[in-house]
Amino acid sequence: STQACGDALALNFTFSPPTWSDLFLSALRSKLNEVPEWRETADGVSDEERCFEAEKKFDYLLTTLIHDLPHWRAQDILESTESGDE
Repeated sequence: STQACGDALALNFTFSPPTWSDLFLSALRSKLNEVPEWRETADGVSDEERCFEAEKKFDYLLTTLIHDLPHWRAQDILESTESGDE
């Protein structure tokens, strides 16, 4: 704690090292944003008449991600997060 008896300027620097989930989520966002379909608006998600099509589309996107994930390596993820995109 600090106390100032007159004019004062206080600076507080805080550094929180990233967690593994921070690194992975940053890389995942970068990877998904490379694919035009992942950048599309999630149309129909809250529309009762169109939610079935939205679920089909999302299942397709998840399937493509599931097939891609086994090819990811730690080095690729760490390199994609070093640029400070987040």
